[in-house]
Amino acid sequence: MKKRYNKCEQSSTYCFLTTSTDSFFPPRSCTVCEGPRIPRMPRRLTKNERVHAIELWYRHRDVTMVLQHWELPHRPDRRTIQNLVRRFQSTGSTADRLRPGRPRTIQTPANRERVERDVENHPTQSIRQRSTDLQLTYDSLQRRQFSQWLLAKDQVDPLFVDRIWFTDESRYYYSRTNPHYHVEIPNSRRGLNIWCAISSLGIIGPIFYEGTMTQEKYREMLRVSFFPARRDVDPENTSWLMQDGAPAHTAKTTVEFLNRRLPGRWIGMNGTHPWPSRSPDLTPCDFWLWNELSELVYRDDPRTMPQLEQLIREAVATLSLDTIRNACRSVVQRCRRCIERKGNSVEI
Repeated sequence: MKKRYNKCEQSSTYCFLTTSTDSFFPPRSCTVCEGPRIPRMPRRLTKNERVHAIELWYRHRDVTMVLQHWELPHRPDRRTIQNLVRRFQSTGSTADRLRPGRPRTIQTPANRERVERDVENHPTQSIRQRSTDLQLTYDSLQRRQFSQWLLAKDQVDPLFVDRIWFTDESRYYYSRTNPHYHVEIPNSRRGLNIWCAISSLGIIGPIFYEGTMTQEKYREMLRVSFFPARRDVDPENTSWLMQDGAPAHTAKTTVEFLNRRLPGRWIGMNGTHPWPSRSPDLTPCDFWLWNELSELVYRDDPRTMPQLEQLIREAVATLSLDTIRNACRSVVQRCRRCIERKGNSVEI
């Protein structure tokens, strides 16, 4: 048997109800209206309720007496009263403590009112579509801020985008129609992990690596492969690096490494210029490079790992500098389109 804290459909009161833990037996009916019990949903106390609770506590000095003398419609439970009193005694305030993590600036009273009004007007609309129509998603806000920043840099320096190295990882299998096509090759080598960097200056890669990209592998790859190759095409050291929010990219040691090698000239999470999450439509590696390589590689339907690796190298070698430059420069147009669409995904 267990206790459930339920609410009567007709009487606006809460009470404890003992029911069986076996899901076969339904909850017992209410003693007031004989109707089914509705589970009580957690809610935060209002300002008046918190003040009322503190006044009752200092008058009676007992949680049970506070609950017995409660005069407002919604009565809290014992633990809520205890936590509220403890917080008031330690901080002198009944306000909630500041929560760690990203601030939820979108949940303002005005926005909550907009959502409530929209629910009344469109009760059957999905949450995803509603958040898109009301433009209240954090990701869309990030995308708009990044697009505005990049367009401002482009207005000051029209060649700014040409100096950005867009980077990404991908995985290719040796059978396009069935990634699990069986050949006598260990499971760990049924696919090839590759990393590339592209900009209007050219392409660096493909760089192949085994297993998961860790922060140690990533920093070593940048130090041994990326920076030397970048120095050959950018001797004045004016180019930037863009990376997404993969764990190896956002690690503290990686951030410190990039701050030493490219101070103020890299784009990514936990950096000075954050890359917006869920934005494959703004990086040419995602919206162009990987699809282009797939079309070239899988024409011959590779069946072995050495054949797949050779085809990937040949496909990268066939990419012309003009094609790469056009793909990288299209990021400016995509950022404009992103702002027009108020942060939503871009299809060009």
